[in-house]
Amino acid sequence: MPDRTFQRWIKQDVNALDGRTRSLLWRYAVGGYAMGAVGTGDLDGDGLPDVVAPFMDGFVYALHGRNGSLLWRAALEEGGGAAVRRRLRT
Repeated sequence: MPDRTFQRWIKQDVNALDGRTRSLLWRYAVGGYAMGAVGTGDLDGDGLPDVVAPFMDGFVYALHGRNGSLLWRAALEEGGGAAVRRRLRT
């Protein structure tokens, strides 16, 4: 179970660290730039926090907190980059 999670913009991945040792618990490569912040919560009912992370490839990824495996991914309504580009123009 991760103590700390974060996204990396250039590396296009989500990482989970052990809060005491700072060692990498798992990494999930996405293929799109990070967008927004990582969220946590028990999504699969196993009592452990899972990770949700939006990326500019147009999807939100839900990852199992224990091992970083993909629980599901969902398309963003307008695609990740489209919504960000529109906001930057206004």
